[in-house]
Amino acid sequence: RHECRSTTCDEKRPLGVFVPPRRIQPKPTRHDPVTSKKESWGEQAGKDKILHNQELRQRYLEKGAEGMSEEDVVRAKLLIERDERKKMKKETKKKYKATKKKKT
Repeated sequence: RHECRSTTCDEKRPLGVFVPPRRIQPKPTRHDPVTSKKESWGEQAGKDKILHNQELRQRYLEKGAEGMSEEDVVRAKLLIERDERKKMKKETKKKYKATKKKKT
């Protein structure tokens, strides 16, 4: 700036004079990669796994546990329960948004 914007100061900086910035060093970061925990996320399901899960759901809903191994039955039940929880969560969000919309 060429002029001081303070209410008590009427000084003007001569043109061509460089005033260095106040902070010379960068701010220290709060994150220390050496001491922080490394997150290890599991692999995401690929197309094959997604198709297999869909097939498990469909077979379990159509035939029940008939002709399926115990592992497949447990996995299918788990997937169906998860789907129901997701549906409930979506419904509650819709209800909340609808009530919030009515208030405004």
